[in-house]
Amino acid sequence: RLCAPVEGATCQCVGTAALHTWTGDWAMLRHTNGSIRCNVDDFGEDPRPHFAKLCSCLASPRWPAAVADGLDANIARKLVPRVEVGPPGAGCGSEDDGKWTTCSVMSTRYDASLVPDRYLPQLPPDEQKDTALRKLDMCHKLAGEDKALRVLGVWPKPPQVALKPVKAAAAPTCAVVYDPASGGADWAGRAAVFCPTEPERCLEESCECANDKHVRLNVQEKEGSPACWACRPEEQAKQAAK
Repeated sequence: RLCAPVEGATCQCVGTAALHTWTGDWAMLRHTNGSIRCNVDDFGEDPRPHFAKLCSCLASPRWPAAVADGLDANIARKLVPRVEVGPPGAGCGSEDDGKWTTCSVMSTRYDASLVPDRYLPQLPPDEQKDTALRKLDMCHKLAGEDKALRVLGVWPKPPQVALKPVKAAAAPTCAVVYDPASGGADWAGRAAVFCPTEPERCLEESCECANDKHVRLNVQEKEGSPACWACRPEEQAKQAAK
């Protein structure tokens, strides 16, 4: 919907705001939880400096601070947000894994250019968070208000792997961010952070093994460096300890 008919006006928007010309063939994007000035200063760039601008809004739920904080924590871990759609009441337990479907929406930068999720950690943290919030906006719009959304914090993967089903236990973090059955938007995160099991991955924070047959070990080999934790099958852990 149109939220600011002329450049310089205030766009009242909870969701994704877009600065664009009347042709709509390009846009600068920002997530906003209230309002944003419809001008180049607030949106960052002006690819069409000699054209009049206006602003539109893709409305979404008002994502609370807990959602932004949860995304910030995942960004600090160098994880990317995998947004999934499911039925009301579905959660992060293994019994609900089959109920969730990937929201196959490409992430977009501030200038609306597409960016594969595996490259998101290369963006500045603020842009990563804005990108994730706008992806939530779009997934909610496509799924509808009667569907739940969850975010898995996963390691960057090539596109042919990224769309395959992922069990919540295989993701370091999991949180239901929208559930019509419990009142709407929130960060209902799993208490445990799971250590990675991939050979090249580890976390520099306290984590636990999702599989009770795995053992947590510090895989950091550089002396004086902070511990970096991963989970391995017990036999591998014993061999690593020798």
